[in-house]
Amino acid sequence: MASKDANQKAAFEFLQKRAESGVRFTLAELVDAVPGWKLVTAQTHYSKYLHDYLDTDGGGRLGVKAAFKRLTFEDYRQLAKQTRETLTSYNRATYHRVVVYDFFLPLTREDKLRRALDELFFRDTLERRLQEIGRRMLEGIVPAAPAESDAAYFGRLIDAINMRIGGFSISHVQGRFRTRDILARAELGGVLAKDDNYLIDESTAIVRFIIPCVASRQEHADEFPLGEVSPSEHVGLEAEIKLIRGLFFQVFVEAIVPTISGESLIWMLEASPGGQRLYELAKRSTPRPRGTRSSMPRNVDAVGTAKTTPSSARKASKPGARSDAASRKPAPKQKGQPGPGTRTDARTWLRANGYAKVAKLIDELMAEWVANGKATRRNWWEVLAGDASGQPRIISGRSFPVLEVAQIRQGRAVTPNAVQAPKGVRAPAVRNPKN
Repeated sequence: MASKDANQKAAFEFLQKRAESGVRFTLAELVDAVPGWKLVTAQTHYSKYLHDYLDTDGGGRLGVKAAFKRLTFEDYRQLAKQTRETLTSYNRATYHRVVVYDFFLPLTREDKLRRALDELFFRDTLERRLQEIGRRMLEGIVPAAPAESDAAYFGRLIDAINMRIGGFSISHVQGRFRTRDILARAELGGVLAKDDNYLIDESTAIVRFIIPCVASRQEHADEFPLGEVSPSEHVGLEAEIKLIRGLFFQVFVEAIVPTISGESLIWMLEASPGGQRLYELAKRSTPRPRGTRSSMPRNVDAVGTAKTTPSSARKASKPGARSDAASRKPAPKQKGQPGPGTRTDARTWLRANGYAKVAKLIDELMAEWVANGKATRRNWWEVLAGDASGQPRIISGRSFPVLEVAQIRQGRAVTPNAVQAPKGVRAPAVRNPKN
């Protein structure tokens, strides 16, 4: 009588040959190939151990799947010792559209970055972060439902994040970089003599987020279809991409920025159905010393545009001087409009008319520019009117809400996503509209 190992070896070799040839067989043929087996033994092996590796044509003839060819004899022996499912079953689905973010950071920042991001995977800290951003700001990204409470609204945003962002991956790469403009080899000696570096080696941490667009999900009954990717769009995809980008910048990017303070250059690469974008955070190399005068003109209008003060106005500013404008009667004051002779910039107006969180967002960004020695100016009304398609503008990683009052002021069509103004509130008129 043949040993158990000899029987298993004979069965294994028979199945390997049929896998290679593709010729179907019956259980009776398998029994004939294994001297120590009876039909009931073959039926037991098929039902307990081999059913994941065999298929049937419906007429009693079996075929060996290609996966069996990857098994060794030892693998086969282990199968025969178990009654559990030999191959794991998977539900298959394809996401036809994804949004991917890659942060390129010095390795020294990895631990601090990891701690900052870990906080955003707990419901309580994530809810606190959303409250810090503010509902008015977030409604520029995800409109609220009528009469939706704060708890329900923030809960809906957390659910949206929960469905799409489950984690991140970190990989380490070695890089070599120049520290200055390109030099000739003859110039390099002077650099080295000063103990400066021209080329440096640096380890970089790449933090990657892969965010699937749920609207593009397609489930499959069996194998993945490997035909050409369909160019057709999916219902709700555009709105979902807007949601992903807006929430990611507000929640995750703003959590990352404090961890990179002091670094010279940080890149973030975005790949989405709308194309690729590279976002750069570059530290100004020669910040303005504290106490020095700003390079921004002192006479700046509400949107940051420098104005030239005419000589007649300078004369009128002297004690006892009088201009024609001063003798005119003031126009009736509109709600939301500054009074006559009052100069109101965008942030002051925003605070006075219920948009304090928007003004705070501008303050934070301008403070960051000053800290980095930048004299950057922005037309904030133009920023708050959105881009050409009415979507929120993103500046230095911050997403600015679209305001109805700003769109009206800038002569733009009001888009459905714009935050509506309280009844009767109007933004200050554009100065010198002909210019």
